[in-house]
Amino acid sequence: MQHLLDWIAAPALAMGHRMDVVAWNRPACALITDFARLPPRSRNMCRLHLVDETIGSRYPERDAIAREAVGTLRIAAGRFPEDPLLVELIDELNAASPEFRRHWMAHAVRTKAYGVKRIDHPELGPLALGYEITAFPRDPELSLLVYTAPPDTPEAKALHALAER
Repeated sequence: MQHLLDWIAAPALAMGHRMDVVAWNRPACALITDFARLPPRSRNMCRLHLVDETIGSRYPERDAIAREAVGTLRIAAGRFPEDPLLVELIDELNAASPEFRRHWMAHAVRTKAYGVKRIDHPELGPLALGYEITAFPRDPELSLLVYTAPPDTPEAKALHALAER
């Protein structure tokens, strides 16, 4: 998996069913955060969006992202009700984030395989990046997230700059 991610020039990462980031490439670190510097427990996209203000504040459409992330965790909770790490994550987020509590109480389940995320990158400025999420055929509990941009756009130039770092 890491070999595949290293060959992808665009920001890409692999996540487990709890939205834990288990592998990433350098452009993903340049876009989101240096995952290697985070303790493994902190490498969770829902936690990063909802609890880490430095990262969460970069997303102008934070509420929509939070709703989708919480909906994804709700699907995981239905599929893996006996997963103690998932239960622990949900309890932690419920205690730490009013946004999480609000969306969790709405009982919405969501899954999204593609879309556009707006990110206010601290060095590159505002970006509107497409993204695709797909499962790994050999392990359907893992998903691959890749950010993209149309050719000849400021976003494409920004992604190329991230890949060259």
